[in-house]
Amino acid sequence: MEKKTRESNFELMRIISMFMIVLWHVIIHGRLLGSSTGLTNLIYNLLLCVFIVHVNSFILASGYFQSNNNFSLKKFLKLFGLQWFYRAVIAIILYSFNIVTMSYVELINEVLPIGSANYWFINCYLVLYLLSPFLNKLISALNQIEYRRLLLVSFLLFSIVSYVTNNSMVSNNGYTIIQFCFLYLIGAYFKRFPVRKNYHFKNFSREKSQLIFLSIFVFCFFLNFTLYLASLQLGTYTNKYIQQIASYIASSQYNYSTPIAIIQSISYFLYFETLNLKNNFINKVASIILGIYLIHDNMYIRTFLYKLIRIDTGKQQAFSSLFWMLIAGIGIFLSCLLIELLRSKLTKMISNFKTIKKMKDRFYGYIDRI
Repeated sequence: MEKKTRESNFELMRIISMFMIVLWHVIIHGRLLGSSTGLTNLIYNLLLCVFIVHVNSFILASGYFQSNNNFSLKKFLKLFGLQWFYRAVIAIILYSFNIVTMSYVELINEVLPIGSANYWFINCYLVLYLLSPFLNKLISALNQIEYRRLLLVSFLLFSIVSYVTNNSMVSNNGYTIIQFCFLYLIGAYFKRFPVRKNYHFKNFSREKSQLIFLSIFVFCFFLNFTLYLASLQLGTYTNKYIQQIASYIASSQYNYSTPIAIIQSISYFLYFETLNLKNNFINKVASIILGIYLIHDNMYIRTFLYKLIRIDTGKQQAFSSLFWMLIAGIGIFLSCLLIELLRSKLTKMISNFKTIKKMKDRFYGYIDRI
């Protein structure tokens, strides 16, 4: 089988998005957002408005590529096995060395293949991957006009309506399979009907298209930040209805499903689509970045990680916490990347042993027949 060449422009996007995810978690799980005040707090909120595209961009890329690919049970099992490996290994290590408080039942729950609430993103993505063959059939059956209508109705229901009704009519805060399917369809649309062939863009230069997408991205995160500032102002009013509006804006601002977040994510994705980039180093790094998420955002790792790196000991009260936030993010990113690199190398070495290789070939041969 011919090995597919990774597109470095999207691989770079994945790397940047993963770094955004790490910084997002440092700001939120590291309690920098909730503990900071004044200008520092405003800057953290502005950064979150910039970073909000991270998860959506991964799903857009999945739709872009998977819509042209066949479902692979082997790929599904590898992804499932990777998240299970980290769940089980991390739980066993932390329990054995009494690093975190964990009951025996909780340990068993993590060691078992199913039943854990860990890794909401991977769990949702695995369901999306199982649904992808059926979504692909729908995609191939639609002409461009029908496809646009589907996306318009989906955007109306799953983004606009869910946002303005506070999920009372359609529940979608961005952490749902509905959101993942919607973004998958958007990514697949841009694969089937490339923007560069659209009559609005086909006469534009690459540089002009990039400027347009970058401008939309910047406009969206500033608009989102402006809404946050407006919610602060509205919250000062004594009228209970105005306060409810302010509270709703603040509580839903960082949902991945808001209209602003969707448009911002699309512009971010399309910006990288315009890049012409080939780089083996970028491709190699991108191929192992999922381990960064599985390690640092494990729910038990989170209980001590940010105390270990001393990010929540008071520095968040000062403007200098921005510097420590960046250092912490880089440190977590590189450390987890190194761990995943070692794991992948070790796994590859073990799998090349004759006995293991024979067992693996038989197993995957059986999987291929299924």
